[in-house]
Amino acid sequence: MAAKISPPSGTVTFLFTDIEGSTRLWEEHPAEMQVALQRHDEILRSVIEDQQGYVFSTAGDAFSAAFARVADALNAAGGAQMALGAERWPSGTPVRVRMGLHTGEAQERDGNFFGSAVNRAARIMSAGHGGQVLVSAETAALGAGVGEFGLRCLGRHRLKDLGDPVEV
Repeated sequence: MAAKISPPSGTVTFLFTDIEGSTRLWEEHPAEMQVALQRHDEILRSVIEDQQGYVFSTAGDAFSAAFARVADALNAAGGAQMALGAERWPSGTPVRVRMGLHTGEAQERDGNFFGSAVNRAARIMSAGHGGQVLVSAETAALGAGVGEFGLRCLGRHRLKDLGDPVEV
């Protein structure tokens, strides 16, 4: 049995995920989505934990995880997208997951995280499309040259409820 991963503290990199179009998939293919969601959850949890990530929340088809190291978070996101893309999903349920990463200070309480860094990670994820990993400029700067996944600047974007545009 693997050792239990503790919540990281201090400067943390957050990974938020969500299945694109899941409501429609549930409406059109409920039995297949039950199978697909279980496999999705297995893949994400395994990849996140293999990279020393701490899953602090799941809701429906969304995961929220925290990492002590930027490299681990970037590798988890890239590895998860590769594993999800290689999976053979039940007929009619193309599972495409959008992901967002942001690094910053947050408060941990009872295994959950709070603060603007958490909110930014969620907003960055929400701006993406299935199959994309969007990364804040802060995370990109700290993770420059990490892993086998290249980063490309997509410019500054206005995200819901954030005052200033965010570089993604």
